[in-house]
Amino acid sequence: MPRTEDDLNEFFAVDLDGNLDRPDEECRSLLRQLRAEGLKRVAIATAHPMNGIRVRGLGVFYEVDHLVLENGSVLLERDGQSWREVEAWKERNRATRPNVERLRDELLRRAEIVERRWVDYTSPPMELRTLRLPGVDGPLTFEDGAGAFQLTSKDVNVVAQARGMMGSLMAQLGFRVNEIEDVYTLTYGLGSKGEGVDFVAHLDGRKLRMVAMGDSRNDLDMLSRCDLPCAPGNARPEVKQLVQSRNGIVATAERIEGVKEVLRLLRQAAHSVPGSPP
Repeated sequence: MPRTEDDLNEFFAVDLDGNLDRPDEECRSLLRQLRAEGLKRVAIATAHPMNGIRVRGLGVFYEVDHLVLENGSVLLERDGQSWREVEAWKERNRATRPNVERLRDELLRRAEIVERRWVDYTSPPMELRTLRLPGVDGPLTFEDGAGAFQLTSKDVNVVAQARGMMGSLMAQLGFRVNEIEDVYTLTYGLGSKGEGVDFVAHLDGRKLRMVAMGDSRNDLDMLSRCDLPCAPGNARPEVKQLVQSRNGIVATAERIEGVKEVLRLLRQAAHSVPGSPP
């Protein structure tokens, strides 16, 4: 059945690593074509830190409007070839930020720091710390961001133990902050990807119709909130199940090829609207 003008997609939010994994000229061209046909806003939504070099560079390459970073805790808007924080998002989370900072400080106070190292995938370089936590049977990497912090391990059992320990700690402190679980990573911060992209969708005072694309557990909230969920062929089974249950699009191709497959389908759908550009 032909789509109506009210059904046109106005906002496209996409995860990074398992989706937009590299610069791709055809993908950029498809996004430009969709913009000419009614797409008003594009965002990258990822766990990458606010000062991540790669995500900022890809955001400029793909000419996106917003970066939803640290699993939704930080929102940036494009300023020419650079980026600036969305002040309205910072103001929204002003009361929550002290809870995140207190939780981080309590975690570090109880942890044994066994290694420190600096990484160059942010500018300026960021310090990573390897921690051992009480009641957790293995080390975790601690990454401190602008609005969130992450605990990562290659052992899912260690991640599960850390989640239990963090739940007990938050209960002792008497508050909760946003917790986002991926397979090997826990994020504690000011928001979620779903909250972040939903905020961007409302920036002009009305809700833009949103298409979102992701492949991991930390994308589930975003894919639950959007109007049309999508996933590449390499998405985790639970992600594909959610997308299919909401009558979304699961691409046959993987990673960037899957993104391009979805963008082509969106163009075809737009062209099926009576009176739309040929």
